[in-house]
Amino acid sequence: MKKNKLAHIISGLAIATSGEIAFAQANTLEEVIVTATKREESLQEIPIAVSAISGESFKQAGLDNNKDLAVKSPNLNISSPFSAANPYITLRGVGNGGDFSPLPEGSVGVAFDGVTVIAQNGRLTQAFDLERVEVLRGPQGTLFGKNTTGGVISYISRKPGDEFDYNIDLTVGRFAQTDVEFGMDMPVSDELKVRVAGVSNKRDGYVDNLLTKEDLNDVDNQAARVVMVWEPSDTFDATLNLNTFRDRGGVNTGKNRPVGVEFGGTGTDYLGFDGFAIDDPFTVEINTDTYEHIDSDGSILTMNWDLGYATLTSVSGVVEVDRDQVQDFDYSINDSVEHRYIDNTEQFSQELRLASNTDSDLQWMLGLFYFDSTLETNHRFSFAAISTFFHQNAKLDTESQAIFGNISYNLSDALRLRVEGRYTDETKDYRFEQLGFPGATAPDYSRADSITGPTVVNQPSISDDATFDEWSGRITLDYQMNDEVMLYASASRGFKSGIFQFPLFLTNTATNATGPETIVAYEVGAKTTLFDNRARINFSAFNYNFEDQQVFTLSGINPLVPELLTENADEVEIIGMELDFTLIPTANWTITGSVGYLPIAEYEEFTYLEGLPNAADLSGERIQYAPRTDGTIEVSHLSEFGNGMQLTSSVSYDFQAEHSADAANAVTGGRLYVPRWHTWNARFSLDVSEQLTVTAWAKNITDEEYIDGLVNIGAFGYDMALYGEPRTFGLTLSFKH
Repeated sequence: MKKNKLAHIISGLAIATSGEIAFAQANTLEEVIVTATKREESLQEIPIAVSAISGESFKQAGLDNNKDLAVKSPNLNISSPFSAANPYITLRGVGNGGDFSPLPEGSVGVAFDGVTVIAQNGRLTQAFDLERVEVLRGPQGTLFGKNTTGGVISYISRKPGDEFDYNIDLTVGRFAQTDVEFGMDMPVSDELKVRVAGVSNKRDGYVDNLLTKEDLNDVDNQAARVVMVWEPSDTFDATLNLNTFRDRGGVNTGKNRPVGVEFGGTGTDYLGFDGFAIDDPFTVEINTDTYEHIDSDGSILTMNWDLGYATLTSVSGVVEVDRDQVQDFDYSINDSVEHRYIDNTEQFSQELRLASNTDSDLQWMLGLFYFDSTLETNHRFSFAAISTFFHQNAKLDTESQAIFGNISYNLSDALRLRVEGRYTDETKDYRFEQLGFPGATAPDYSRADSITGPTVVNQPSISDDATFDEWSGRITLDYQMNDEVMLYASASRGFKSGIFQFPLFLTNTATNATGPETIVAYEVGAKTTLFDNRARINFSAFNYNFEDQQVFTLSGINPLVPELLTENADEVEIIGMELDFTLIPTANWTITGSVGYLPIAEYEEFTYLEGLPNAADLSGERIQYAPRTDGTIEVSHLSEFGNGMQLTSSVSYDFQAEHSADAANAVTGGRLYVPRWHTWNARFSLDVSEQLTVTAWAKNITDEEYIDGLVNIGAFGYDMALYGEPRTFGLTLSFKH
């Protein structure tokens, strides 16, 4: 039956790409080089589903936030209902959808220059001055450090050039947006080159707080990076990347609705607040001054030694991320549920790779990996239902070691076999403690850690540890039919180690570690470059079979006590396809786009809250954060003027189907669906000269009001929704020398 399902999808792919396209003589597509296999290879020659966006295209398309990146890669979903710095990332329906606690690692990895960052609130902080972004879809358990079952988003920083050069981008826009980005190449000598880059993003909030008269959802962050490349000889080079990030903006603030009542309807939460009836998604009444402070600092040292027969590569990474965040969880005038997270994450990773250099039919790579991290978090929150202020502390130490390798062999001039594998041994040590202080209906965040006094909950320190050792790997066949078409098929196994949880009330065994999740994935695809290199059409079809997938929900253990809970769903199946394309029908027109399709994404066997009074059988229900379709299409036109000026005009359309936002959506009567949405965007870039470009842009032109994230807080009488940004527009001046 599963084979028939996959065959049906593959047939659909063939139909989607078989139509005739009439092209006039036109410009041709440039070759795209990626490092998804830890070697430099053409995008069209690697048997992996990858979306690659160059740094220049990243800027030209105005991709200045996580949402923008998501719509440019099929089946990628990024939303941030609670915190802009703590996004939910799902890829092909696999990820950490809904989990806002600081402890779990995402099923979709995020890497900066080869170093995977595990801190949930520090994973998307370096998206500027890029050489390119690569989105690798499917399990990536072999080559990217920490095991990931969903995929990897890999950011590659721009390297310094051989000559003095600089670029500056100045942007002004709606809501007092003021952005500045710069980069400068400074060759010190023939051996040493340096690039310095930085960015500052500021914008007023677009959500009005009627109670405090302040704007919410504002942006205020700065980042800087120094990249130094030293090449003392033809056989050795070293690259040092020093980076820093500061966020002093506001938390993402949404809007609540009473359970069972549409937005704009009447109803109250469990404390009687009726402000939900304000029929404006960007108007709220919140009594707490919220903020989000993120500090992230990192250093990455990459060294390459050419040994003749092979190249030895060392990648060392150190990352530290601090968060201090206050959020009004109830979004009301009451001190209902308000909390503060104070986190610190420190990680060190070391990778060694030895990769063959020869041009023979056999290529190989061997590697060792070591990872060590410590996460400490302090959570303080008030719970008005029992007039208590809670104070929680947790510490998680993780140590991971792995050996990995891959080989590829040309079975013929057209057929290549690739085999890769990894064995990982990971240990986690966890400690948790909780204190509760009665009478503190309003959160007194100034209290010291050594609070004394009567308690309603005095939970001694809970300590636990767990070890996970598993293998992952992939076997792939790719066939180069001709110069235009490459076909591939792969089978892979991935895993993610079990996770410790961060409970709200210690009402159950939520501090215990979940089991690891494992995935067996099958994929077929094609990379095509057609019509004299004026059309690039890539597609893939895949079948995922999960065992013990880690599923998060904000569960109602009892009517007044919600709980952060991750469970293992026994069996999950996902079947889908993707299509990426770039077309140049004439010298002046370019059409790009992508479509993701997940017809099947369901729990085959899953008992929700097994062993508890609210247990329910979710077998056959659709999984969360897995829209059936999503995609984007952009049409661009180039107008050339006699004085050498050029105008590039582009219009894009982005869309996403409805999807469940909670694993227990069926239990709640199906109310937790994020409705389908679509937006129109436009850009007009005038190249005044080789040094100056002026760009006028607009996003969400029709001012679509759409929900981007939805959270189940039914135990308190409401659900929380975060709306996508309203219409924005502005002007960007780009200088380069």
